[in-house]
Amino acid sequence: MYPRILLSLAIFLGGILSVQGLAIKARNASATLEGGYYAHCLSITVVEHGDYKGWLSGVCADTYGSRYHNVQLNLNDCLMNLNGFINWGENGNAMKSCNCNSKKGQTQFIKCECPNGAHDMWITSELDLNTNIYYDGDTHTIGCFGHEGVEGA
Repeated sequence: MYPRILLSLAIFLGGILSVQGLAIKARNASATLEGGYYAHCLSITVVEHGDYKGWLSGVCADTYGSRYHNVQLNLNDCLMNLNGFINWGENGNAMKSCNCNSKKGQTQFIKCECPNGAHDMWITSELDLNTNIYYDGDTHTIGCFGHEGVEGA
């Protein structure tokens, strides 16, 4: 009788652990894709000029924190100019009309000057990039809304 009870208990506990493991993996994947890049990355800046104007650029740790990778993300894939205010918007192309930079001392935030809809006034606004930009330490990619940046030099 005891071996049958122990076997049933082992099967029951194994099922619980499998379901909990799947739930933890799903929760971690979901959290990764919703934002939180800032906890894994160093030296994050918004490039203000040149071919990569409007790109988020930085150095981010892999999953184990043992190696760092240079990553870049085109913020035109993530942000839009909403009547003069910087805001989230997939393929919003905000960097084409706004002048943005990293907020001094807090590279998690972006500060932008954007023209309003009538293009007769420039508005300054800020946004927390950590809200929707994620970093995947396994693939060494930074992204938003399913758009992945590039790993580079």
